[in-house]
Amino acid sequence: MAKLKRKSRKQIIVSNKQKKLNEKWELIDLWLPQKYAKEVNKLLPSEHQFSEDDLSYIRHVRTKKINNDMIINALYLVANVRRIQIEKMEV
Repeated sequence: MAKLKRKSRKQIIVSNKQKKLNEKWELIDLWLPQKYAKEVNKLLPSEHQFSEDDLSYIRHVRTKKINNDMIINALYLVANVRRIQIEKMEV
């Protein structure tokens, strides 16, 4: 097997990260509940939690797809929990 050039390896790594991020956004778009900001805020570490008045930033990250890894991961967790709950109800 031929070794990949450094640029090729870097492109593969970037494309894999982008692929994972796209998969997260797909799950978030499909399964996130209507009212999600408070749940997401509870999942954030205490030093990064928002006050009740600042929850709009969480909604802003979702609608504009801003690259904030902490909030994206919390959105993903909330969406994944909802997906699991709904799938259990169907069984």
